[in-house]
Amino acid sequence: MTRDKRLLILSILGVVMMAVGGASADEDSTRAPRHPRLYFSAAELDSLRARTAGLQRGLWGELKGYCDAHVSDSPPSALPGDDYDARGIYLEREFLTRITNFSLAYLISRDARYRDAARAWLLGLARMPEWAGKCGNRPDAGLYAGFGEIALAVGYDWLYDDLSPEERAEVVKKLASVADTLYQATYEGEWWTGAYWHHDLMIPVAGLGVGALALRGERPEAEQWLARAIEETEAVLARIGEDGAWHEGAAPWAFGTMSLLLFLDPLERDAGRAFWSHPWIEHTAYYRLYAWLPPDKVVNFDDCHADGGYSTLTEDCAPILYRLARQYHDSHAQWLGDLDAAAKHSPHSLAWRLLWRDDTVKPRGPEDLPPSRFFPDHDLVIMRAGWKTGDPVVAFTCGPPLGKAALRFAVNPDGATNLGANVGSDHTHADQLSFMIYAAGDYLISPPGYGRKEASEENCILIGGKGPRRYADSREPIGEAGEITQVSLGPEADVAAGEAAAAYPPELGVKRAARRLAFAKPNVVSLSDSVRTERPQTVEWRFHGGPGVKIEDVHGLFRFVGKRATLTMSITSEDDLEARVMRDERHEWLSLRAREPERRVDFSAVLLIEFRRESARP
Repeated sequence: MTRDKRLLILSILGVVMMAVGGASADEDSTRAPRHPRLYFSAAELDSLRARTAGLQRGLWGELKGYCDAHVSDSPPSALPGDDYDARGIYLEREFLTRITNFSLAYLISRDARYRDAARAWLLGLARMPEWAGKCGNRPDAGLYAGFGEIALAVGYDWLYDDLSPEERAEVVKKLASVADTLYQATYEGEWWTGAYWHHDLMIPVAGLGVGALALRGERPEAEQWLARAIEETEAVLARIGEDGAWHEGAAPWAFGTMSLLLFLDPLERDAGRAFWSHPWIEHTAYYRLYAWLPPDKVVNFDDCHADGGYSTLTEDCAPILYRLARQYHDSHAQWLGDLDAAAKHSPHSLAWRLLWRDDTVKPRGPEDLPPSRFFPDHDLVIMRAGWKTGDPVVAFTCGPPLGKAALRFAVNPDGATNLGANVGSDHTHADQLSFMIYAAGDYLISPPGYGRKEASEENCILIGGKGPRRYADSREPIGEAGEITQVSLGPEADVAAGEAAAAYPPELGVKRAARRLAFAKPNVVSLSDSVRTERPQTVEWRFHGGPGVKIEDVHGLFRFVGKRATLTMSITSEDDLEARVMRDERHEWLSLRAREPERRVDFSAVLLIEFRRESARP
C-alpha cells in the first residue's frame, strides 16, 4: 500500500472516529478549545479537591510534599549528556514528573507557587529545540519523545487558563511538531517502528495519541494523528492474546501498560472510543496479581526485574492497578495497587495515583481467589500453596516466546515467511521448559532476570549444548514452539506439563523434550523429564539459584540454601549423571550432565521446600 493511500484511509478513519465521538471532523475543527478535558474536566475539580481533603488526604500530603521540596527547581535549557537513554530518562523522570505533579497540585490548591513551577517546566520543555532521538534529520522521534509529548499535552491542558496566548502558541507549536514527527516515525525511520511486541512502542504511540487529543479542535491534523495512534494500538492488541499476560515479563508489562492507559483514558473521555472490552485489558490486572510474590517481588520470567518495577514512571504499578480497578470495579486490583504504592512510595506516580484511585472500590485481598492460574495464550502456569507470605510459589513456562497470538503473524497472506513478524522481541528469553520456585522471599530456583536471555541461563534442558530458540528480534523468523500439554490445578496439588521438542534447532533431531511438574502443596515438587533424539546427543540440566542462594552437595542431595528457606533436591532417576556446582560473580547453579551422548534420557527428582529454623516461617 502506498503512503498516499494510507493517508487517505487514515483521514477517512478520522471522520468515522469523530462520528463515534459525537461530532464530525468539520464541527470539531471549529469548536472553541475546552480545557481541561484529557483526564478530568473543570466540573470535576471540586470533587477532586474534596477527595484530597477526605480519603485521599495522605496521598495529597505526599504530592504536596514533593512539590514543596522541588518548587524552586529550574528546568535545564537542554537535556544533559550525550547518551540517548540518559537524556530520555531525564525527560521522563524530571520533566514528566514535575509538570504533572506541579500542575495537578496547582489545580487542587490554587497555590501560585505550583502554577509558576509547572509553567516554567512546561515552557522549558516547549522551548527546548531537541529532546532525545531523531527520525532521519528530524528531532524528537525517539521513544522517549512520547513521554515529552504527554508532559506537554498534560501541561497545556491543565494549565490552559493560566497561560498567555503567546505561551499557548509556543506549546502548541512544539506539540504539533513532535506529534507530526512521531506520526511519520510510526511508518519508518525509528528502531521502534512496527515493534508491536516491544513495551517501548506504546510510549511514542501514547504520546502521539495524547498529543493529538490535546490539539483536537485547534489543529486539523490532530484527527489524522489520532487515527494513526488508534491504528497502532489496535495492532499491538491484536498480537498479544487475551489472557492478560505479557511475553516480556511482569516488569516490562508495567512500562507498556502504563503508557497504554495514559492514552486510553483520555481517548474515551474526549473521543468516545473505548478499548475496555478487549479481553487482554480486562484480564491483565490478574496477570500482575498472580505474578506477585509476597511480600514485594514478582515471578521474574523473561526480562523482568525482581521488584516488578521498570524505569521511572512505573517504579510502582499502583496507577495501572487503580485505573483497572476503577474501570472494572475490581477490589483485588485495588488491593494490589495499595500494596505496591505502600511498598514503593514513588514520587513519579503521585499525580496518576491521585487521579485514578476510586475510593468507592474497596480493596480486597486475594484469599477468595484460587491460588493458582493458567495463562493459556502464553503457556504460563503459576502454582501457589496459598496467598500468605511464606507460601511457596512454583511457576512453569513452555510456550511460544511471544505468545500464541504471535504465530498468526509468522506467515504472510501469500504463504511466505514474515521475516519482520517479531520486530521488537528483544526482551523475550529462551525459557521454554523453564521453571522457578520461590518461598519466603527467596528465589530458590530462579530465572536469570533482566538481560540474560539465552537458554544456558534458564532452568531448562540443554541438548547438544543448545536450548530452545527465542526467535530474537527479526534475526530469526518465528517458528515452531513448545506448549503446555497438561494443566490440573486444585486445592491439594497442581500439575503442569509441557513439550518443547519443536523449539530446539532442527539439526539436533529432537523428537521429545518433555517436562512434568507436580506440586503437592504446600512444599513438595516432583519433577520428571524425558528426552528423545534421532541420534545420540549430550543432555544437560541446569538449575539456577537466585540472588544469595548457595548450593551444597550433601552426599548426592543438593541443597539450595536461601536466607529464610531451603530447597533439597533428591534425584530419583537411575541414569548416571555428572553433577557440578558452578559459580560466577552473580549466582550459583547446579549442572547435571549425562556422562555419554544418548538418544534416550530420563530424569526425575523430588524437591522439598523447608523453612530455616533460625528464621522460622514468616
